[in-house]
Amino acid sequence: MFNTKSDEQVSIQFADLTADSGDQVTSRDAEAEERLEKEYRRRKANQHINELISNSTLHGLHFCFDKRHFIRRICWTLLILVALGLLVQKLYESTTHFFSYPFSTTTTIKHEEETLFPAVSFCNLNDWRMSVMNGTKLHKAFYGEKILALDGKEYTETIRKANHRLEDMLKVCKIKGSPCSVKNFTQFNHNHGDRCFTFNSGHSGHKLIRVNNTGLQHSLEMVIDIEHHDYYPDTQHSGIHLILHGQDETPVKMQGIMLSTGFATYIKVTKRKVINLPYPYETNCGKLALKYFKGYSKHLCWLEKLTETVVTTCGCKDWFMPGDHRVCSLNESVRCMWPVWTDFDKNKRYDCPVPCVIDTYKPSISTAVYPSNNQADMISKKLNLAGSKSENREWVRDNYLKFYIYYEELSYELVEEKPSYSLFSLLGNIGGLLGLFLGSSVLTYFEFLDCFAMFMYTKFFAIFTMKPTSS
Repeated sequence: MFNTKSDEQVSIQFADLTADSGDQVTSRDAEAEERLEKEYRRRKANQHINELISNSTLHGLHFCFDKRHFIRRICWTLLILVALGLLVQKLYESTTHFFSYPFSTTTTIKHEEETLFPAVSFCNLNDWRMSVMNGTKLHKAFYGEKILALDGKEYTETIRKANHRLEDMLKVCKIKGSPCSVKNFTQFNHNHGDRCFTFNSGHSGHKLIRVNNTGLQHSLEMVIDIEHHDYYPDTQHSGIHLILHGQDETPVKMQGIMLSTGFATYIKVTKRKVINLPYPYETNCGKLALKYFKGYSKHLCWLEKLTETVVTTCGCKDWFMPGDHRVCSLNESVRCMWPVWTDFDKNKRYDCPVPCVIDTYKPSISTAVYPSNNQADMISKKLNLAGSKSENREWVRDNYLKFYIYYEELSYELVEEKPSYSLFSLLGNIGGLLGLFLGSSVLTYFEFLDCFAMFMYTKFFAIFTMKPTSS
């Protein structure tokens, strides 16, 4: 071990070194005085280290400096070095795991006496009615005529007039057995400008609907005429796109289910609420302040980012995009807007975080033929169809569809992300590793820090008054 002299012994020895005689001290040169001070500092610093070795709570440390037993000293040194290596490895793994911000997902079934009915949106799979588009400049341009001199105003008016109208499509609307109408719907445009309609949106002037029971008696019932006979020639599919979503979501880019004509579709709904974690966790949920919309959703964010990209690049926007910017002419759409849009989606040139709370609705679907023969005959008579009975039935089934939406149970699935390795878990793990490998605690390392601080202070900063002892 280091020489463990007391402070008094060190002081006496220092005095002996500095006093050969009373007259000689005053004649010592500065170099000798500096050398003596360094020797004194070294002895005091070694004293702090010896105290740490003798009194430390780190198991086996004093055996590493036992000069009486060489083999014992080597064995304990190796043991502590191996334990220290394992400790560093495990501490590194624990710290790395903590900064990966892991989380676990818990799922709980929550039961309710009453629950909010979902927002229900639908879009006709056909964009434009042929009866309105036929003969317009836009129609001629789509079919090969070089008519690109179509300004934004005319382009917008043509599309808006050609879109399907809710008052023409909605034939029956009932909620919990009570009638509803077009006044209970709000309008938005989906993805590429398809006109869509939302029931129970919760927007201003639309009272939210709640249900306190399950089954068909507490369902939303609709009969839709998709106006298949008026579809634009290049439309490949017929039917409607149905989306179930929360009231805080405008589903401009959401995927839904497709419903076909000739069927009554029964849609049993299961609600699911997802609670995500914000940064620095992997989900990185959050929201951005949107310029054109009051609320936030990932899909509205996408639309706003797309609008800004198109406007910045082309100096104009599509007719359904938000903002007061000028609508692109047909020429600008072909040469600039549509290529920019394609590149924007292909390369995902937007960064929109997922919301921290999301309501989703999982549909379970069953179908039956609609309408029945008798029902088809009644509809044919009401519409004054001039064909034969079989032709009229085929026409009705080719244009009409029906669906019911209702809850399967008055409960919802709560899916919640929770941190699985907190700061206190890390500290507890560190404490356990210290005890396991070195039989110490966090306070043991403060002993080393204390010794290091005293060593550095004694070695470089302490002021010693060197006065010779009297003869």
